[in-house]
Amino acid sequence: MRDHCVLVILTVLGFTMYLLACISTRSIAAIAFCALLLTRFPASAQEIVYDTVVRNTLGPELWAIPVSGPLTISEDGRKVLVASVRDSMFYIVDVATGAFRPLMSAPDYWGGAGKQTSHVTDASLTWLWVTVPRGGGKKDFYLIDVASDTIIRRFQDSALLGIASMSRTLDRCVDSRTLYRLSTMEPVSALADPAGGTSWFDDTHRKLYRNTPWQVDEIDPVTGKVEQTWAVNSEISYARRPANSDWLYVYNYCVDAFGGSCGDVNAINVVTQERVMFTKHMGEHLVGPSGYIANGATSSIGYASRWATGLGFQPIWSFDAVARTTAAILNPVFYFGGELSGKHIAIMPDFGRFVHGWQTLNRDSSFTRCNQIVPLTTTVDRSTDSATTAAWLEASGEWMEIRMGDTENITSVDLHTVTGQLVKHLDRTECLARPLRISLAMLQSGSYMCTVQTTQGTRSSSFTISK
Repeated sequence: MRDHCVLVILTVLGFTMYLLACISTRSIAAIAFCALLLTRFPASAQEIVYDTVVRNTLGPELWAIPVSGPLTISEDGRKVLVASVRDSMFYIVDVATGAFRPLMSAPDYWGGAGKQTSHVTDASLTWLWVTVPRGGGKKDFYLIDVASDTIIRRFQDSALLGIASMSRTLDRCVDSRTLYRLSTMEPVSALADPAGGTSWFDDTHRKLYRNTPWQVDEIDPVTGKVEQTWAVNSEISYARRPANSDWLYVYNYCVDAFGGSCGDVNAINVVTQERVMFTKHMGEHLVGPSGYIANGATSSIGYASRWATGLGFQPIWSFDAVARTTAAILNPVFYFGGELSGKHIAIMPDFGRFVHGWQTLNRDSSFTRCNQIVPLTTTVDRSTDSATTAAWLEASGEWMEIRMGDTENITSVDLHTVTGQLVKHLDRTECLARPLRISLAMLQSGSYMCTVQTTQGTRSSSFTISK
């Protein structure tokens, strides 16, 4: 609101100066000044709505399989590749049924002499590229046909830099400096410096998007020609473009030492050049930096779902540049060895299922699980003498009580309407009482969400007031 007032004041002052200039001199300079002002403060700018209420939770477990590790989801959400840590093998999993099978033709996931391998897949998860370090700057490369479980091509003791992304549909792959024809590994075009960064083939729109420090390029994968370039405010970023959309979503993941807008999501319309910058999502939390943002970004950010993991371990947001909105989809909380910890995750494009697993050698914990994502449906009816939702939330008469264990401290409480409007906020200094009592007298009849941030994660529950 403060920024909006400043903008209005500057706009009014600018037009006042323009009118005075026209009256006194009727000069071209006054007209130029007005045009510059309109460019700086476009009148048609639409406010972004940050819907910070988590309305879903993990529902029934649909299946569990005894392998776990980094996850890569296919674009259609039907298959997941698991790089299993415990037995060093790759597995293909059917998301609908949990049926899984090993890829016997692929090399060990960890590689030789303790040097971890790297791997990439195409969007449909039909081909798998595995890079195995061999020392002395040399590597072995394997191109695996996932359906037939056979080796298509193998390069031994190669000086290739390693493939960053590939497309079977476009018959292209790319490392940090060169675009190749995937079927033959013949160079197509050298990529402009700076080298490195991230890249992604957009099969639907037949483009290659390459992110280097502080910029993203749209490249014709047939010729390697750069067609468009945009500046971005991060030295490390990931780009994804949903199918049937003109919007490119750039997820900033910058290193604090180098500055930049860490955690921002920059949406760019590749046709009109319009931009929408999402600067906050769940409260004041951003999308990064986090130890798990890279996994989410490289595996599943984008496609149809436009989702990202973020701070607080793993809340999941989606972004819509057309509607100018964000949504908090889910905030799962997991514990490993008694401590709050993140998992490798994958989420379906329709937000219907959530796949997750630890990266561990522990046999008892080496499971990949799939849970249905369901709405929070717990209800409190204030018109009754007493009604209970979750064990930590109780309502009676005109008051709501929030009860946590001795080792879990409340850091903030937010009450929202179901449309995301904040109606009450309590900060850390207001959350010291045990149990914490909140008056419901100021709330009208309707449905609300209570979101509690604690030292161990986030808890959310819905409730209904009937007067």
